[in-house]
Amino acid sequence: MATEAELAELRKRSREAWDRADYPPLGERLMPAARELVEACAVSAGQEVLDVGAGTGNVAAVAAAEGARAVASDFAPEQVARGRARTEAEGLDVEWVVAGVEDLPFEDGRFDAVLSVFGAMFAPRPERAASELFRVLRPGGVVGMANWGDRGFQGEFFQVLRRYQPPVPDGVPLPVLW
Repeated sequence: MATEAELAELRKRSREAWDRADYPPLGERLMPAARELVEACAVSAGQEVLDVGAGTGNVAAVAAAEGARAVASDFAPEQVARGRARTEAEGLDVEWVVAGVEDLPFEDGRFDAVLSVFGAMFAPRPERAASELFRVLRPGGVVGMANWGDRGFQGEFFQVLRRYQPPVPDGVPLPVLW
C-alpha cells in the first residue's frame, strides 16, 4: 500500500504534468461528454453543482449556462487559471477552487450535483475520492461521472502509458478501474 509521502509525490508529479499540458484542445473535444452528463443528471437552474477534476471547466460551463450555481475544482493551479479565464471570457459565473478530489474544501451536503468528466477517475485513492464526492452531496442529490473504461483503445492506452510514466506507488489502481 502506498505511503502518504509516496501519494504526495505522485500528486505533485501529476499536478506538474497537467499544469504543463496543452489541455484546452483536448477539453474542447470532451465537451460533448460534459453536455451529456449535465443532461443525464438533470441539472437545472438554481441547483448548486460541483465540477470535480474540472480541467478547464466543461461541466461547470454547461451547468452555469443552464442557470445552475457552478463551482469548478481542480488540483492543478494552471488548469484552474485557464478554466477561470475561459468561463470569464464566455460570460459565465463559475466559482473556481484549487482542490484535489480526495480532500474537497466544501461543507458536507452543499451540492445538488457532483459531476466529473474524465477527472475524478485519476485520483490515486478511488475509495477516498468517492467518499468525498458523497460527503459534499446533499441528500437526494446526484453524483455523475464520465470515465474511460479498461477495455478497448482507452484501456490499452493507459496500460502502455503506465510503462513510460514514473513508477506509481503500490496500491494505486489504473484510472480506468473506477
